Amino acid sequence: MVGRKRKPKETAENKRERKAWRTLAIITGTFVACWTPFFLVSLYRPICRCTIPRAVETVTAWLGYLNSALNPIIYTVFSQDFRAAFKKIVRRLCLLKEY
Repeated sequence: MVGRKRKPKETAENKRERKAWRTLAIITGTFVACWTPFFLVSLYRPICRCTIPRAVETVTAWLGYLNSALNPIIYTVFSQDFRAAFKKIVRRLCLLKEY
């Protein structure tokens, strides 16, 4: 195989770090996506000195709150350690025996 470079094998540490970066990027992206509408509405109101429909304010606020509900779901999906700890807590809360 002349001219081909061998791809170095990924170490366990590199793989773990890459997964952590991916989770962090998803958490950050979700935060930005959920809270940006709220902050845009909050900035727009004093700049334009106009009234924003109450429904828009309510929806953007709840979209921001949704971020807090999504975080445990994201961590559960993308982090094996978090998933194991979460299962342990749920088992204790449900009074189930640990296998």
